[in-house]
Amino acid sequence: MTALRRFVRLDSADRRLLIRCACLLAVIRAGLYLMPLRRLRVFITRGAGLRRVAHPSSRASVERIAWAVRAAARYVPSATCLPQALAAELMLLGNGHPARVRIGMARTEDRALEGHAWVESDGAVVVGGGDLARYTLVPALGRNRGVSE
Repeated sequence: MTALRRFVRLDSADRRLLIRCACLLAVIRAGLYLMPLRRLRVFITRGAGLRRVAHPSSRASVERIAWAVRAAARYVPSATCLPQALAAELMLLGNGHPARVRIGMARTEDRALEGHAWVESDGAVVVGGGDLARYTLVPALGRNRGVSE
């Protein structure tokens, strides 16, 4: 089945969520080329406004947000772990869920330095899971207005 057919078969709430994630990922990806991470976080949190969903029944679940971020990332060029983590954080917070971006560093077998970003919500990894034990956490990104750490 083609991607377009799968998209059309989604219910309207999932289509909106997927489109919003794709747009957010594209903005974040472009922003990472144009500005430092700290400044980008301020920019996107202000731009997103972190408006809470008015009614709890219209909130997207943590699982649906994780699905939408991963699905959208397949179609946004260079939407690696960091853009996905930032997008997931904003989407989670905007839907009333706790979120925390984590960044870790590790050495590869050939001693190169490798970074990875992921998002946790209520102590569980939502986006960017895998073998996280091998990463050493870097200091917190710092709090931005409206963004939890």
